[in-house]
Amino acid sequence: VLTVDPAKINVFPFFFVFFPAGGITHDTFQKELMCFDPDADKWTHKAPMTTVRGLHCMCTVGDRLYVIGGNHFRGTSDYDDVLSCEYYSPALDLWTPIAAMLRGQSDVGVAVFENKIYVVGGYSWNNRCMVEIVQKYDPEKDEWHKVFDLPESLGGIRACTLTVFPPEDISGSPSRESPLSAP
Repeated sequence: VLTVDPAKINVFPFFFVFFPAGGITHDTFQKELMCFDPDADKWTHKAPMTTVRGLHCMCTVGDRLYVIGGNHFRGTSDYDDVLSCEYYSPALDLWTPIAAMLRGQSDVGVAVFENKIYVVGGYSWNNRCMVEIVQKYDPEKDEWHKVFDLPESLGGIRACTLTVFPPEDISGSPSRESPLSAP
């Protein structure tokens, strides 16, 4: 049983808002952004993305909502990778383009670690294959880098981060570097 002293818990106000964006409806790719406020039980339209896309990934770093990769129609019956990426600023209701991905990835895993965005595996519509690449985006530098390849190509993969803190009371605990600390 874990006992926590309530006096040691920092309490701060926060709010929750849900942002679905893009996707496919009635065989049409979308660039629409919606916002759901559960406290008000209300949906609101926000500024649309600059690029239509589906099977993209989304994450937040700081106060920005990043939309990365995905696919869209080429002509009427074929698909293309979307290499372009952008972020949304809720305070300004504005989308801003960022550096394009190195390689197209749809239906990927995405995780944020140390304020960097990692995009894992997925599918390339241009190459018609699952991909093994892990790409990292650095918002401060507006740069993409290949981190490494997975042992095999994986589509439909999902990712998350887990922060594990070493016990502070164990003296001499070896420190471990992150496996994601590649350039």
